[in-house]
Amino acid sequence: MGSDETSPPSGQLAWGHIHPEIRAECEPKARAEQFDDAVFAAFRLIEAQIQLRIGSASIGGQLVREAFSEPDAKILISRDTRTQSGIASLYTGALSIKGDRSHGLAPSFPCESQADCLRYLGLASLLLDLLDKDLNTFPQIETLRLFGTQGHPFLELRGKNFGQGSVVLGNSIELTQESAKPNSLVVLAVSHS
Repeated sequence: MGSDETSPPSGQLAWGHIHPEIRAECEPKARAEQFDDAVFAAFRLIEAQIQLRIGSASIGGQLVREAFSEPDAKILISRDTRTQSGIASLYTGALSIKGDRSHGLAPSFPCESQADCLRYLGLASLLLDLLDKDLNTFPQIETLRLFGTQGHPFLELRGKNFGQGSVVLGNSIELTQESAKPNSLVVLAVSHS
């Protein structure tokens, strides 16, 4: 199949399917033909996301066990035990790809081309996308803003994973939800003192 002038080069098309965070971190390395560095960076990003989500400094298989082990999985991708176990195995294998490159030795399966590199980055993209399907996703507060008047104060929480079921609790203050969106929650604070 030929290429015409309006079609993007096949590498450009493939990069469009890579998760944006992985692409930002890895594309410059891959374009500089530092393929194994790009792969290491992608799987290090996966490991860092898991560490952040569960508040752990563990790495590799230990991190995966802490995150995905039943019955109290901190990251729950599937309620089906077999599927959850299979997904945990994917992450264990993926983090061994990172580990293989982290010890300064030549990796067992080196990337010798951009095509090889993109295959690994595609797997990393899938794993990062799976983390977004976590059934244990809690709201994450990034910023707070207080506005309104002294007698009618509002508190806006901005971040991720807010919804109609989000609840804010406060000491001696009644907090009534005014609005909820995936990236913000606004509550009215009424003091009972």
